[in-house]
Amino acid sequence: MTESPILLLAPHWRVPLVRAFAHARDRLGLKGKLICADSDPLSSSLVAGDSACILPPFADPECLPKVLDLCQAEGVRAILPLTNKAVEFLDSHRSAFDESQVHLYVSPASAIEICHDKLKLYHFLVNQGVLTPRIYESPSEADGFPLFAKKRCGEGGEDTLLIQDHDDLNYANRRFPDHIVQSFIAGREFTIDWFGGAGVNFSAPRERLKVRAGEARITQLRMDAMLIEKANQLAGILQLSGPACLQGILDSENEFYFTDVNLRFGSGVLHTILAGGDVPEMIYRELAGLESSERIIQEGSVMTRFSDGFLLKGC
Repeated sequence: MTESPILLLAPHWRVPLVRAFAHARDRLGLKGKLICADSDPLSSSLVAGDSACILPPFADPECLPKVLDLCQAEGVRAILPLTNKAVEFLDSHRSAFDESQVHLYVSPASAIEICHDKLKLYHFLVNQGVLTPRIYESPSEADGFPLFAKKRCGEGGEDTLLIQDHDDLNYANRRFPDHIVQSFIAGREFTIDWFGGAGVNFSAPRERLKVRAGEARITQLRMDAMLIEKANQLAGILQLSGPACLQGILDSENEFYFTDVNLRFGSGVLHTILAGGDVPEMIYRELAGLESSERIIQEGSVMTRFSDGFLLKGC
């Protein structure tokens, strides 16, 4: 059987996801290194794979040659980006990887342009008739509170603000003048893990029961048919491929408002993987030319996450 070395690009702290890939490969009896490459030499994920590579920053002209050399030396068959910047780096160099016959698990450039800019995503969703919280292009247009402020181009919930009154709004304008401001939708927060590949179209909604610093700490799987259908419809409109996570709010009237579309694994995807939606296995099966397997998802299961640590020698 052909070996299937995979490169995880910018895995940072995502040790559990790296381990999930290793477990899927070993469970299927496949061969091929799992390689982690990051610009941070202290990235915890660098010790989780079979081998590691320290890269220059993506903006450095030497980054692309180093990644291509790594792919050639290790026989890499596929690359999965784990941050928005990694997605954009691969998107800007598609032709180089095509020439090297390395498959990129990256959505089309058109989807990246839309989804990595929250204002563009908002206008796209509105034009498509998809429910989404209103964005006020000028804070003075806001007609009530609460509101929600966030980076126009950002990830991981960094520097988000709940705005309760005019004092909060004035502070947000001073502290984060480039933030976008949107209406606040009260309801239940969901992340929908999505994957599309050869013959696979998979969605798994996770309710975010507790969140810290933008990351879900406790989630519950809710295989709601309506949420799955809406996620698949939006993924189809955007022509998504590879892994993605779609986020939104389910209000008290059972209306779902999409808020973000991330073209990479979500931070809490381990829940979906452990509960039967093993996306790493789907990827390995695709690369190895194996048929997809039946997936039995543990509906209603709850995952709680915790931080761990280990010492790096010689630091």
